[in-house]
Amino acid sequence: MEKAYSKINETVNSFVCDSGLPVYVIPKKGFDKTYAMFAANFGSVDCHFSADGNDIKIPNGVAHFLEHKMFEQPDGKDAFAVFSKYGAQANAFTSFDMTAYLFSTSNNFDNCLEHLLSFVSTPHFTNENVAKEQGIIAQEIKMYDDEPSWTVFFNMLRALYENHPINIDIAGSVQSISQITPEILYKCYNAYYNPENMLLCVVGNVNPDDVFVIAQRVISRSDYSAGKTIMPTEKETVNKTYIEKKMAVSLPMFTVGFKEKPVEDKLYYDAVYSVLLNAAFGKSTPFYSEVYNKGLITSLSSSYNYGKEYAFIEITGESPNPKELYEKILKYTKEIKNRGLDKNLVEISKKSLYGKYIKGLNSLDGIAHGFVSSSFLGEDYFTYGDKLLSVTKEAVDEVLKSGFNESTLSAVFGGNEK
Repeated sequence: MEKAYSKINETVNSFVCDSGLPVYVIPKKGFDKTYAMFAANFGSVDCHFSADGNDIKIPNGVAHFLEHKMFEQPDGKDAFAVFSKYGAQANAFTSFDMTAYLFSTSNNFDNCLEHLLSFVSTPHFTNENVAKEQGIIAQEIKMYDDEPSWTVFFNMLRALYENHPINIDIAGSVQSISQITPEILYKCYNAYYNPENMLLCVVGNVNPDDVFVIAQRVISRSDYSAGKTIMPTEKETVNKTYIEKKMAVSLPMFTVGFKEKPVEDKLYYDAVYSVLLNAAFGKSTPFYSEVYNKGLITSLSSSYNYGKEYAFIEITGESPNPKELYEKILKYTKEIKNRGLDKNLVEISKKSLYGKYIKGLNSLDGIAHGFVSSSFLGEDYFTYGDKLLSVTKEAVDEVLKSGFNESTLSAVFGGNEK
């Protein structure tokens, strides 16, 4: 199938393999490189699921652990080395919601794609290689424990959420990964690395038919049923309103989080919240100018984050007096909830974000990341520009009134002094 988006001059070619794997190719003529992402709808929050009639709970950090182990092949070769031989750059990552394997290349695309699909389709877990990886990832976890921005971010999630597994570090803990066994990895692989639960997206100067032929040939149908994630019940209010931790930082760090209600039309509300936050806290706003000129911030950013049964607003940065800044943010949000945002700021914010979106369509990896993450949430990434343009001041004010509540707010600080 071919679907054209005339307004943004993009085309998506799609195909479903006999294995059940959905394949999407987005041709970009004139580009030297081609970018491919092979992703599983399996992230750190998928730690309780049902599969083949069984109820399965797994240790925290399995999705990230599994990502690491996929690069070790049965023949002892490292999958990264093969990409290097072909002149390609490869990587992988695990997020809250998915695991992705990817490469970028200007040459030998067919060989690289076949290798990508082949090694992700060839699990190899033994007691020896699992034990070796436990030591490696334990060091990684300890390293992130000493990273101030990472610590402040996850303290915010622990403050906002009591039961939802988003409050757990993506890599898990040293204790949780010590419980991982080859049997657990195979259970998760069979449940979530099912072709029907995965997606291949290729963006670049490539013939769609070539991609479809390779995917059809390499990927086989799974003998197992896809896993279905089971999420715990989460209350609307926050778990904790305040967390402070002493850390070695040059300037105190802060994060103010608002726990928002998950919504169905995720991409539309992404647009609404993005316009809202840019119009309320962006660098061109009166609020930003005020706190900057008073010396209350050296940096300030805001974002709307959402995924599998979670949604939250994060306002973060560095401040010599984070508690005074927190009070100003709290007072300001109450004011704009009551009076709404300035219409001109909303319109400027829309145009600015739309411009960034259009500019982003020149980024192959940006398109792939946006397309894959949106697809797993049942959304169409190439409609995001239209959703941005459809945002009205009334829609922004409605979200302001329904969200940004004090009962769903948590403040987290990290600094040298308590």
